[in-house]
Amino acid sequence: MLKIFRLFFGAEGTRPYLVLLALLLATLSEAVGISALLPAISIISGGPGNTSVASRGVDSVLAAFGLEPTLETILPLICLALIIKAVISFLTLTYAGVAAAKVSVGLRQKLINALFNADWRFYSSQASGKYATAMSGEANRAGDAYLLAAQFCAMLIQAAIYVGVTLLVDWRLAVLGLAVGLVMTWGMNFLVVMAKRAGFKQTDATKDLTVKAVELLANIKPLKTMQRYESFQSAIRQAMKRLKRALVRREVSKQLMAQIGDVVTALALVAVVYVSFTYFHVSFASLVVSGLLFMKVIDNVSKLQKLRQQFAQSEGAYDRVTQLIDLTEANREPAFGTAAPDTRGDFRFEHVSFAYDAATVLDDVNLVIGAKQITVLKGLSGSGKTTLVDILIGLHRPQTGRVLLGGTPLNEVDIGALRRRIGYVTQDLSLLHATIRENICLGDESLTDADVAHAVTLAGLEDFIATLPLGLDTSAGEMGARLSGGQRQRIALARALVTRPDILILDEVTSALDPATEAEIVTNIRSLAHEFTIIVITHRDAWVEVADRLYEVRGGRVQAVDRAAA
Repeated sequence: MLKIFRLFFGAEGTRPYLVLLALLLATLSEAVGISALLPAISIISGGPGNTSVASRGVDSVLAAFGLEPTLETILPLICLALIIKAVISFLTLTYAGVAAAKVSVGLRQKLINALFNADWRFYSSQASGKYATAMSGEANRAGDAYLLAAQFCAMLIQAAIYVGVTLLVDWRLAVLGLAVGLVMTWGMNFLVVMAKRAGFKQTDATKDLTVKAVELLANIKPLKTMQRYESFQSAIRQAMKRLKRALVRREVSKQLMAQIGDVVTALALVAVVYVSFTYFHVSFASLVVSGLLFMKVIDNVSKLQKLRQQFAQSEGAYDRVTQLIDLTEANREPAFGTAAPDTRGDFRFEHVSFAYDAATVLDDVNLVIGAKQITVLKGLSGSGKTTLVDILIGLHRPQTGRVLLGGTPLNEVDIGALRRRIGYVTQDLSLLHATIRENICLGDESLTDADVAHAVTLAGLEDFIATLPLGLDTSAGEMGARLSGGQRQRIALARALVTRPDILILDEVTSALDPATEAEIVTNIRSLAHEFTIIVITHRDAWVEVADRLYEVRGGRVQAVDRAAA
């Protein structure tokens, strides 16, 4: 239960004390309306006036406004009090709902920020489906957990005030109601525990299911082509079975809570009415009002139990999202410097070595990447070419040696400013399921039509775009499936060039292309020489002819190659 209060009072961007104050005013208004029933029922029944503290309090309120305790004044008071309660409750719980949305969105934003600020080695070891689950379903359920916490606090305040008013009407009935409520809370606690376990299992099973589904969809073409998706289907079926079991347990605990709560409430009401009338000799008016208040107390206790149960189901999602945020933030990318990057200067690697755990990837590397030149890093897969570039853009730090940019050590450079001046085309190209224009701009609204046209021209896309009925507004299809490999590569090149960068990095961009298409792209890149600092990672010979500097990367060692000898 403490977690409910920690979430309600600790959620960022909310005003818990203002919510509590409003709920207190709403409940007090309702309490005044219910208390006013005492003199009203006494007048209607023709019995003696009620002398309870609550009844005298109502008389005092009326007297303060110069009114007599008649039916004509009491009934409007009851209506006014209940209307005030309804309006305040509506506004307060609506605000709580809006705050829940803010909590959900805030968790997503925090997770995305943590993800983009995370160390690359950490990120590359994580399953993307885990983050997809957290940013979709789990974040929604985390927002639900906040709303349930707010509703729980509202019900708790109401229950406390109802008990207080009942004490003013007849303390014996208040004690009975409180005792029944405590028994209900203790007796049905096992259902809350059951729901909590089911909630955590549901969250974990959903995460596993999403991870497998994302992996399946990312590899669906080769899996379908080779008819080898049975293992994925089996893993997905197992995750679905675990999810089904968790949902069944959640539903069983939910229905048990509802039915047991209703039965206990009915039995308690019968017992209290009998004891009050037979042994306490409570007056008719007090019995009616006390019975109503008792029902309110028991009903609130029952709702509190249901809210605790629902919170327990959503608690797992909130915990998993916050745990993932904390884990990702704990693996934040190490800080770089603040020096402005000289992106028109040379990159220099001086005695750079790097290893993944115990496996050496780069060993005492010395090389120069000339400004406004084409530098080709040629070597077989796994030789360390991509790792060189990852160090250059700050995704990895060398264990020994250093990298200089225009004479400034890279760890003293503002790495964010450097990356904004880089255009990057990867080997594992994946286009968005969006238009060609959207694939080039990547949602950057600051880019103009002139920027896009310039990038299209540089990437050699003009003739292709001209053949399309919708031009740049043509859909690329799922992962660019409606386009050829060469067309996808040119769109990716335009994407890299649209921000008019100073540095262009091409990572095995022609490895999956036929020789003719490769030759076209190589020629196109050659035309961009001396406009950008171009770094090409490749194992293909086609790039040798256009290289201003050529390096052979083999077994983590880098050797400059004489162009004439090549």
